[in-house]
Amino acid sequence: MKKAELIEMLQKELSKHGEYSAAESNRVFDDVVDVLAKAIVKSGKISILGFGTFSVKQRAARMGVNPSNGEKIKIKAKKVITFKASKAIKVK
Repeated sequence: MKKAELIEMLQKELSKHGEYSAAESNRVFDDVVDVLAKAIVKSGKISILGFGTFSVKQRAARMGVNPSNGEKIKIKAKKVITFKASKAIKVK
């Protein structure tokens, strides 16, 4: 699903509570994503009841392979954001 499709779904849900344009829905979506991103960076973990948990994890440095030529390369350690879905939304 693409961002535009999510915004369209959001607009339909918001329209149940009043009239919302596509532009307003887009701003709401962008604001929510921005707030989530800032909160994850600040606290390292966000739990949304009934949805799941976003957290920051440290990945260790490791050896990888360049797929174009098979050459071994060193991949640096880095922080990544992970998501664990709650039981309520897990696909079976």
